[in-house]
Amino acid sequence: MGSSGAGKTTLMDVLSLRKSGGEITGEVRVNGHLQEPNSFRRCTGYVEQFDTQSPQLTIRETVRFSAKLRLDENDPTVTDESIDRFVTQNLKLLELDLIEDFQVGSDIEGGLSFEQRKRLSIA
Repeated sequence: MGSSGAGKTTLMDVLSLRKSGGEITGEVRVNGHLQEPNSFRRCTGYVEQFDTQSPQLTIRETVRFSAKLRLDENDPTVTDESIDRFVTQNLKLLELDLIEDFQVGSDIEGGLSFEQRKRLSIA
């Protein structure tokens, strides 16, 4: 992909609409169409290199908190039950369901492995 300092993170930040400083030129196309910011943000997720999670929460609590932030609370189909189904589905998909009651923990105190933390960030 490129050596350190080659601009990989900057490129990802520009593509994901997270870069606001500096000079950005050109256009971003998704499947041949100009990138439409609102729909692009709705249908994609971006996990930064070093994501921060609350060490006191369990895996399930972390995913539920994230779901409540992401889902539209004005949508009548978004209920506590639908959120729980969504969380359960994602935990299974990312193979975190067997450890969903584990605390996230921290590097100092112990807790999830690096790989488990990455999958939790994706959830």
